[in-house]
Amino acid sequence: MAESLYKLIPDTLASSAEREKADEKTVEQAVRMKAKARSLSGPKVSTSSWLELREKMGRCKDKVFALRLVSAATGYKPLPAQEAFHLAGIESPIAMLLKFFCGGIGTGKSKCTVIDDVIAILCNPGMGKRALIVAPTYDQALHVLLPVFLWICERMEAAGMPLLRKFRWSQMRAEMIDGGEVFFRSVSKIDNVLGFEFFLVHFDECETVAAPERIYMVLIGRLRALSHFLQANFSSTPRGLRGIIGVFHAAREDYKTPEERELRRQEYFFVRATTLDNPHLPKDYIENLRRTLSVAAWKQEVMAEILRPEAAVYGVFERRRHSLDVGRKEDFIRSMARDGVGYDLVYDFGPNYSHILWIANSESGRGLVFD
Repeated sequence: MAESLYKLIPDTLASSAEREKADEKTVEQAVRMKAKARSLSGPKVSTSSWLELREKMGRCKDKVFALRLVSAATGYKPLPAQEAFHLAGIESPIAMLLKFFCGGIGTGKSKCTVIDDVIAILCNPGMGKRALIVAPTYDQALHVLLPVFLWICERMEAAGMPLLRKFRWSQMRAEMIDGGEVFFRSVSKIDNVLGFEFFLVHFDECETVAAPERIYMVLIGRLRALSHFLQANFSSTPRGLRGIIGVFHAAREDYKTPEERELRRQEYFFVRATTLDNPHLPKDYIENLRRTLSVAAWKQEVMAEILRPEAAVYGVFERRRHSLDVGRKEDFIRSMARDGVGYDLVYDFGPNYSHILWIANSESGRGLVFD
């Protein structure tokens, strides 16, 4: 890959191996996004009245007013699940609020959580206040989350409520006019934030990565900066009762009294939205999904249902399609050995039981699982 690519995609966002795999389309998108970030250099200082208003919002945890400001500037009209996500914890005494937006594809969960990040930033002004926004890949950070953040900053400044002073492209860091900072990172570069302290962390599409619990522990360990409140935002389409969804489930069920139960549900706020809840999707979008997805995939990807592992796997299994009559097992194995067929050994630790599978790579391109 050309040398220019290494300048366009900072090493704070992607590893050398990831940048080498980037295609020309990614380079073109990075060029446009870098130009956009440079064009949004706002005022060097903020007016005292604007900072005083934000400070007052933070002391009162007035997220309702902060949401109204963002909505007035951007035209954002939250759907019911999005509004519930934004307003969670406004009357709670909890110092650290953890929120999860569990949504099907096309529910606007990424946009919603970035807007919620800005609401938290509005309520926590000041020198040294840091926020962290994390995506599974640098592509998602660069082309999904960052554009939404810059769009909000642009609209807020146009409405006379500036937030962004300068965006440092090489560091993937937004310098805010109040002295705060917002970092953008991918999972592969998450260890770069060790030692930092944040008042806000956001992990988008968190269930799509391997071992999301490890990333969760890194992020929560960094959530300790002095501020009006601490907040962690998580969003994803579910991938079963595992990962951070599993962490939330266990925490919300860890209570002994009704009062403790209510406190747990406030501390670990969870909202679910289906693809059907979004009225702004193209006309045929839902029907196309209905025609192409299996029953289990529809439940998970569209209805945002948290399936048990067996439902996710066996919901698409059909004995007629996926079983193969090989006759005598010994003869079949000898014939495959004679043909030089390769094997893969798969080990699944599993939440309850471990499993080991031998998978033969047939000449037809299909994998044959020995049960």
